[in-house]
Amino acid sequence: MKKIILTFALLLSSHVTFAASATPQQVEKLFTVTQVESLAAQTLLQLKPQLQQQAEIAIQYRLQKSQLNSQEQAVARQLAEQMYQTSLHSMSWSTLKPLYIQAYQDTFSAQEIQAQIKFYESEVGQSILKKSPALALRMSQITNQRLAELLKQAGQDFAPIEQQLKQLEKK
Repeated sequence: MKKIILTFALLLSSHVTFAASATPQQVEKLFTVTQVESLAAQTLLQLKPQLQQQAEIAIQYRLQKSQLNSQEQAVARQLAEQMYQTSLHSMSWSTLKPLYIQAYQDTFSAQEIQAQIKFYESEVGQSILKKSPALALRMSQITNQRLAELLKQAGQDFAPIEQQLKQLEKK
């Protein structure tokens, strides 16, 4: 019985060694290699036109108009700027970094972090990194297009309900 317990303990400890948690320093090295801070800054810059589009859609939906006049466009620009400033604060690297480090530590073992570092230090890894912002922008455009279509459809779907609510308000 003692041999079984000892064998089990050895197997368990060898598994723990194999799946050792990544250290914050390992994760930070991965962030350096993958230029995460720079990519985050680029993403925030790319966010501004997307927020402008979303603000215009929101104002169009709120006013139930397909085209905005110059005053309404100014309000949309103001809304977009407010959303951008909020995003800058809540999505700044200093705010996100500790959360990202914890997420990486919770998700990847030390061995997996090291493998990523090795890959992203390679020529192919660097090539993929350089293309990542363009891919993120394209994915954002696709998402925003779908969101605009969804909001338009939601406005159409909600119109009968809106009429019913207006009638109830009159009573």
